[in-house]
Amino acid sequence: MANKERGPKSTSPVKPHSRWPSWLAVFICLVAWLSLAPVGAPGEAIKRLISFSTGFCSTCQKQELDPSVPFIKSISGEAVPADLEAIATELAKRTRVQIVEADGRFNYILHAGGESKTLFTTSRDIKGLQEGEARIKELVALKIKELGEEPLKASFALENELVEEQKSLSTEESDSKPLILSRSPQLVELYGIEAALKRSLPSHLAPGDKRGLKFYFLKAPLYKEELGFAYYATDKDKHKAIYFTPGATDNLRPTEKDAPSWSGQSRFKRDGHYFDTIESLLMHELAHNHQERMGWEDPESKVLDTMSEKLGFVKTQDPQSAVRVFYIKVARGKIETQNKSETQNKFESQPSSEAQADSEAVDPYVYFKVERPTNAKLGKRWLRVNLQGQLLDKNGKVASKVEEAQTFSNKEMRALALVRPATDYFDNPIEVFAESMRLFSEARELLYQESPFLYKITAEQDQAELDLYFGYYKVFERRTLFKGDKPVSTTELDSIQPVFTRNWQGEVVRFSPELAEAIKTKEQSLNPSN
Repeated sequence: MANKERGPKSTSPVKPHSRWPSWLAVFICLVAWLSLAPVGAPGEAIKRLISFSTGFCSTCQKQELDPSVPFIKSISGEAVPADLEAIATELAKRTRVQIVEADGRFNYILHAGGESKTLFTTSRDIKGLQEGEARIKELVALKIKELGEEPLKASFALENELVEEQKSLSTEESDSKPLILSRSPQLVELYGIEAALKRSLPSHLAPGDKRGLKFYFLKAPLYKEELGFAYYATDKDKHKAIYFTPGATDNLRPTEKDAPSWSGQSRFKRDGHYFDTIESLLMHELAHNHQERMGWEDPESKVLDTMSEKLGFVKTQDPQSAVRVFYIKVARGKIETQNKSETQNKFESQPSSEAQADSEAVDPYVYFKVERPTNAKLGKRWLRVNLQGQLLDKNGKVASKVEEAQTFSNKEMRALALVRPATDYFDNPIEVFAESMRLFSEARELLYQESPFLYKITAEQDQAELDLYFGYYKVFERRTLFKGDKPVSTTELDSIQPVFTRNWQGEVVRFSPELAEAIKTKEQSLNPSN
């Protein structure tokens, strides 16, 4: 009889029986270890290869099952027929629930939240796999129901639910606009979304706090020219939503607790942070929801104009399409130094100052826009423009085509930017801030070291949202100056004290002066000069 329990259990996963490797295998592994191991992390590359081959997780502190292996056969006992193995592997890949054969049964393992949970077991045959698929669908439905309740209030698009028409980055009109449909979420995706929603509080709610966000997993790209990863959007029902594009989560672990240990050094060193979890990817999109909640798109509040200026951009309109555009600012002196260096390297004479365009002569900044769509051969580039949107060459004169315009790579522009972005995704001030919010939650130390200015702005904006959601105390204080026993003067002061704040680990906790002092001490230890 198959186990009829419907919910996940906190039991340890069943492991396949072990076997002793041959001396030849040991020798091969040793040679590969010595030849491929990166400095500072001996053997990790080959250990991951062994892990994928055997099902043992060499990246974990304990000898656990490797979540990257979809189906693991028992080393002892009767062999699994090839056709059955193929079906089991396909099911595990499609659902991202690992299937482990042990003791003549199939065990279904979910790796999420830093744990490996045995969900249930079935018989070791086709009928067992059919039962397994049905029970996984039941668990997905239960998790969706759970996330739809207080406090998260999240909702999810159904299988083949209409999303919207496919968009295009081109300004040309097209009669053919394919309709995009959604798919059902996977269990690991739901766990990743849950982790991000809990961490982002109160940005987990749509503006107004009455509704949660709706999540769509798209079967086709939102933009036909670019695949992308995820988008913060307004859906067909005029509700705030988040779209995941096809394949966006395929290679991502669900939560930050599931991030592989071997990635730790690379993902949190300077200039090396990237997202490799669903939670991290979603934290960026939830930062866009924070912006919506805090009035960034409200034309009367001018928040976007103010933040654009603070983050080193200028907001304007494209004169031809009337579409809102952002140009990143670079100090003119940096560009002139760059041009001089390039000119000297090419053994050419430097152009005189008269060669500069008259319209730019008094402007202390030079402006660049990101090239869209991204050049398939050359990668993401930044093109020099004037405030009218015209392309410029390196001398500041109008260029007739992209090939004549002064360009910089994304990496070069990050170093040149007036305000250094925290990551390599900085197409506009909206994205700069979203990346900063993501790091503020999961890699606060990195953000502080990488860009103290961005850190300060992000901390202020985050606390402002917490105060708006939870309220704050206005503390009134009356001070009387005495000389001897006589009062000389009285001063009345008032200050704002939060009810809740975010600790160093990104968790929302009740505010206390001790916590505020601890965070200040931590910041000073990272950069004593500030």
